[in-house]
Amino acid sequence: MVALSATNFALVSGLLLVYAALGSVQPFWPLAYAGLSLGGSAVFAWLVHSGRNLRLQDPNLFGPQMGFAALILFGAFAAMPELTGAHLCNLFVTAIFGAVQFTPEQARRATLVSSAAAAAALAWGADRVALPAGRPIELGLLWLYVSLSLVRFGLIAEHVGALRGKLRDKNRELEASLAHITHLAEHDALTDLLSRRSVSERLELLLAQSALRSGAALDAPCVALLDLDHFKQVNDHHGHQAGDEVLRRFAQLATSALRKNDLLGRWGGEEFVLVLPACSPEEAERLLERIHAALAQHTWDEVAPGLRVTLSAGVAQHEPGETVEALLRRADAAAYEAKATGRNRTVKAARKGA
Repeated sequence: MVALSATNFALVSGLLLVYAALGSVQPFWPLAYAGLSLGGSAVFAWLVHSGRNLRLQDPNLFGPQMGFAALILFGAFAAMPELTGAHLCNLFVTAIFGAVQFTPEQARRATLVSSAAAAAALAWGADRVALPAGRPIELGLLWLYVSLSLVRFGLIAEHVGALRGKLRDKNRELEASLAHITHLAEHDALTDLLSRRSVSERLELLLAQSALRSGAALDAPCVALLDLDHFKQVNDHHGHQAGDEVLRRFAQLATSALRKNDLLGRWGGEEFVLVLPACSPEEAERLLERIHAALAQHTWDEVAPGLRVTLSAGVAQHEPGETVEALLRRADAAAYEAKATGRNRTVKAARKGA
């Protein structure tokens, strides 16, 4: 921004010096404009290069730069009213710089102040206000002034477009980061399954949706609690790394056996919860048999020689009016029964109140 502003001041200084050479204005004022504007730009460049701008409340120096540009512009208005048309071109270019950063409130204030300053500057030299186009060369110079102002408009628009492109890229990065953070919050870090909190929230929502339907038994979801058998022995005999690998592989094998809308989450340790929408207990048992078979067929020797992994499961179908906690208690009691009666099996929970 400092470099663009300095380039703008240098260009205007050159055009004003041409007007001075033509006798349209006294040479002193274009030289004063060049000295003050480029000197101020050098100060801003030094602040940025030295890093001192970082200590300021406005490290981008936007406010000071705009204030300085306005002072130079309206000073030129007052000193050289003969070049009113040229000053108006500069006024609009400066306004575009402001549009890049001003808030709506700042823009309104700047418009009022600039309007008042322009009126004062024009009134100061009212007897000399003119459109500098009395001679063909002045007309050509004014055309050049307007054309170069349009070029500067284009450069500023290009700069704003680049900023918007960077903003879009940043927004995409933020969206990707947010999606990643959301995934981490909702999933177990080891197995990448749903976390306990996430699966509980989704089960609550599923039961609420189920209650709004007809209430037929086939519409009710089932819940299964799964517990890997003798998992503590895996950690004790083969190490925690082997235990972690067993959990990861179990998550992959179980997920591959599920239907599209089924949910599998890690409940804690070696316990998992399976949520099966619109599923009868018989269908749930068949699905769990597929998981049993997948575990039996998998080559666990890659994790530890001679390793065998099985699970005990309890499955319960939601009944009208039943809370999530009550449904999970019935499934947990069935899983406990599966472990107590030989493990590596699935037990269907008793109906509520039975």
